[in-house]
Amino acid sequence: MKVTRANYQQGLLAPGVSETLHGIDQHVYDQLRVVKQQFPFDRAANRELVTDVARQDFRPTLATTKVPTLLVTANQSPFYQSAYATVAKDNPMVHHLSIDQSGHVVMAEQVAVFNQVVSQFLHQL
Repeated sequence: MKVTRANYQQGLLAPGVSETLHGIDQHVYDQLRVVKQQFPFDRAANRELVTDVARQDFRPTLATTKVPTLLVTANQSPFYQSAYATVAKDNPMVHHLSIDQSGHVVMAEQVAVFNQVVSQFLHQL
């Protein structure tokens, strides 16, 4: 099932759903597999949590934060609403960078790019 904004409630919890564009980096996947075996995630038991997070609008929090915040978005995420990034224009504490060729799990799909972006942000603080 391809997850989109229209079907996210069903899609988020469907078996075999991929939130990624090209899959997760193999090194990250290998590490994740070990952790998943130790701490399995039960989608059915966490249905309410997963759908609640997907429904949230964090723009009011981002608009008023006084803490340096890096908002990293993925251009091909089926869940991300591009309007979130507009808060970066209105609040100088929020810095935004969009990473292309990545689905929703940008930190696991574009590992090197994501780490470089975060590292540069932290060095600026």
